Amino acid sequence: SFPVVYALANSITDGYTLKQMTDKLHLPSSIARASEQNRRKLMVLQKDKYFSSATKLIVLGTESLNPKFMAAMHNFDTPAERHPLSNLKSIPTLANRWAKNMTSGMVSTVLMENELLPDTRMILLSATAFASKWENQFNVNVSKVEMFSAYTTGKLYMTNFMNLEHTLLPVAMNEDLKMKAIELPFEKGSDYSFMIIMPLDRDGNMTEMVGRLNHKTFTKLYDSLVPMRISVKMPRFKVSTGVNVNSVLKKLHLTAPFQWSTFQIFRQEKLTLDKVKQSVTVQVDEQGVRAAAVDAYVMVTRSAPLTFQADRPFVFAILKKSVHFPLFVGHYAYPANSLPIKP
Repeated sequence: SFPVVYALANSITDGYTLKQMTDKLHLPSSIARASEQNRRKLMVLQKDKYFSSATKLIVLGTESLNPKFMAAMHNFDTPAERHPLSNLKSIPTLANRWAKNMTSGMVSTVLMENELLPDTRMILLSATAFASKWENQFNVNVSKVEMFSAYTTGKLYMTNFMNLEHTLLPVAMNEDLKMKAIELPFEKGSDYSFMIIMPLDRDGNMTEMVGRLNHKTFTKLYDSLVPMRISVKMPRFKVSTGVNVNSVLKKLHLTAPFQWSTFQIFRQEKLTLDKVKQSVTVQVDEQGVRAAAVDAYVMVTRSAPLTFQADRPFVFAILKKSVHFPLFVGHYAYPANSLPIKP
C-alpha cells in the first residue's frame, strides 16, 4: 500500500514532511520518478494471477477535495467514496466488510468499533492478497506431530510438521552472516518463492539475527543460495496479527505527519495523520501459501542428505524472485494453537 501513500504525500503535503519521509524511509530523492515507478509496479502486480491488490478511499463530509489529491488517487484507480459525517460509527463495519471481501476472508477486521475519532475526515484502505501452491508439494501422509522449541517462551510445543524428502532446493549456510536459509519455489511459472531464514547455529540468538537482517544482509544471504538435495521439516501454521504502525514510524523519528496539519486533502482544510494500522494473515500448509494484508490510514484534523529443520523460531518471506522483493515478511515464534509441554 505504501506506493499509494507516497503518491498522496507527494501531491498534497508540505516540503518538510515529504523530506522527512524521504530521509527516514530511505526513499529516492526524485519524488516524481519514484511515484511513477511505484505506480507501474502496482499495475504489473494487478495483472498477476497470484497477487491481488485494491485500495479504497472513504471521505466523510461534503467539502471539495484538492484536485492534485484527486489526480494522484486516479493514477491508482482509487475513487473517493463519500459518506456524511453522521455515518462515522458505521465506517468500521463498512471497512471490515471490504477487507474481508478483498482478501477472500483472510482479513476480517481492520478497524474496531468506536475506534474513529469524531473529527475523522478520511480513511485510506489498502488490501493485498497472495495465494499459490508449492512446486514441490508436501505429502500430507508423512506430516506428523513433532516438537517445536520456542526461545521466546523457553518452552517446548508439540505441533504439526510438514515433511519434504530429498528435494533439490536453493540453500544457504552463510558463516559470515551466521544465518542459514532455504527457498521453496511456488508452482511452475510463478515468479514467487517462500524463504525461511534462521540462525546458523542451533543455539543462535534469533533477536540478534533479526536486528542484523536488512536489505544488504538479505541480498548477501540470497546471493549465497546454492542448489542442494535436502529434506525439509517445517510447521504447518497460520499467523494472524494486527499492528499499530504509528509506534514503528515514530521509532524512526518520522513524526511530522502526526504532529500538525500537513496533508492538503481538501481545498480549504489540511489533515493530520492520526493512525496507521496493518492487519496481516499468512497461512502455510502442505498445498501452498495464502497471505493477505490490509492497511488503514486514518486522517483527522490533526554432504549426507541434509535436513533443513525449522523446529525453532524463524523468519519467513514471500518473495518476487525477479526483483528480490519481499511482499510479505513475518516471524514465527511458536505455535499459537498449541499448549506448551508440561515439564
